[in-house]
This record gives sequence, structure tokens and C-alpha cells, in this order.
Amino acid sequence: MKIQKHSIALALAAINLTIGGVVSWLKLPIYFDTIGLIIATVLLGWRYGMLTGIVTVGVGFFIINPYLPAYFATLVALVSTTELLARKYMFRSIPSSVFAGIVLAIVAAVVSAPVTAYLFGGVTASGADLLTALLRQTGQTILESVVLSGVSSELLDKTLVSIAASLILTALPRRFFVEFSLRSQTPNRCDTDS
Repeated sequence: MKIQKHSIALALAAINLTIGGVVSWLKLPIYFDTIGLIIATVLLGWRYGMLTGIVTVGVGFFIINPYLPAYFATLVALVSTTELLARKYMFRSIPSSVFAGIVLAIVAAVVSAPVTAYLFGGVTASGADLLTALLRQTGQTILESVVLSGVSSELLDKTLVSIAASLILTALPRRFFVEFSLRSQTPNRCDTDS
């Protein structure tokens, strides 16, 4: 089963890269590059969530944004938080996934802000850079601008990602969970430890 689980994690990394690449190319003020990480963590556990994230960051460095590896701490924080949320079945419905998205957004914004502000001066070639620049013009410090910009874009991003992940997870057939020994967001459906 491990090879199959690795394959699922790699496929989810490919989804991250595809969607994240399109969003980056369009310079949207969201990222949408963590849906695979969330699904992998919920279905397979934190180890496979990390695998999905590491592949996303490693390959994304070359094809999406060279700044991605600097956000490794954000990757670890998101996987850890997703693991905790999944254990509380927070991706089982739209309302609970909205809450999960808000929690993930706050975590991502707080952990990413110092990197964006101090390592990159608030500029990371993402769609959020425009909002950061606008906030700087209002007299905010670079860190304040990055935090406010990050929270704004992350709230929308992580809420949409969490809702999408929840819809995908609840649509999967029961036999999929059984065949691959996956964790479900429906208590007693087919929970296994990963």
C-alpha cells in the first residue's frame, strides 16, 4: 500500500503545481497551491502531506516561483495544523471546513510574514504584492503591510482551498477509503492511522 499512497501524494503534488502555476501566471492575489497538501494530509497523514508539500516546493522552485523554498516553515506549519484539524474531522462539511480555512489562513499568514517582510522586502512575485505595496503607501511598516496583505489573501485562499478539499473528500466513494486504507472525515467510515 505504501507505493500506492506515495503515488496518491505525488498526484496531489502535481495538482498543487498545476493549479498554483496557473494562479501565479495570472497574478491573482491568492495561491491555491495547497489543495493537494490538505487532501494528502487528511487522507494519508502528515508524512504524506509533507511529501506532497516537499515535491510541490521543490518542483515549484523551478516552474512557479523561486521563492517557494524559503517558505518551508509555512509548509510544516500547514501540514501540522491540517493534521490536527483532520483529527477533529474539520473537513467533513462546508461550515467546519470554513473554520479550518480560517485557522489555516492565520497560521500561514503569521508564519510567512517574517520571511516575506525581512527576506524579500515584501516582494515575492505573487498577486499579493500589489496589496502589500498599497498598504505600504498608507504608512504601514513593511511587516504590518505583509501581515495585513497575507491575512487578506490567505483568508480567501485557505477558505476556498478548505471548502474544495472538503467537497472532494466527501465525494470520494467508500471503497476508495477501504482499498487504500485512507482516513475519512466521516467518523467510523474507515479511519486508519498513517
